[in-house]
Amino acid sequence: MIYEVGFVSVIAFSFNVRLEIKMVMDQKMVVHLLDGTVLKGRSHDFNLNKEMFHLDPEGIANSGKTIEIHHEFLKAAFFVKDFSGNRYFEEIKDFEKAPKKNSGKKAIITFSDGEVLAGFVEGYKESRPGFILVPIDPGSNNLKIFVNKKGLKNIEFP
Repeated sequence: MIYEVGFVSVIAFSFNVRLEIKMVMDQKMVVHLLDGTVLKGRSHDFNLNKEMFHLDPEGIANSGKTIEIHHEFLKAAFFVKDFSGNRYFEEIKDFEKAPKKNSGKKAIITFSDGEVLAGFVEGYKESRPGFILVPIDPGSNNLKIFVNKKGLKNIEFP
């Protein structure tokens, strides 16, 4: 038996009274591929531990045009508050001026295409192909960023 409660599905099995809770998130994403392609859309199944995820492109709602995106072709996946953002917003990029302390290691990353981002790294391990970067500024349009190490030129931990 499955119970839908907002974004949470609860699956109950009558015999061992076992409950499973599965988060079904409708995540807004701006996906940058290694070849320079940029896609905007929503994903329901992004997972760091899986090799791919699905993206429903923005502007093609209800068209059934879901795109399968493999992590190996990603530069980065930006989880955003809004697809349009605010081009006039001046994001804090200095760790010393950060309004609050975040968990994770301070990091400055440089992508192969020259883009530089600073933030707090979560889940970084040499053996993993990617990691999460949380922006310094909580006012940023980016909530978090999945970074594929394949697209990096450099990473510093100041």
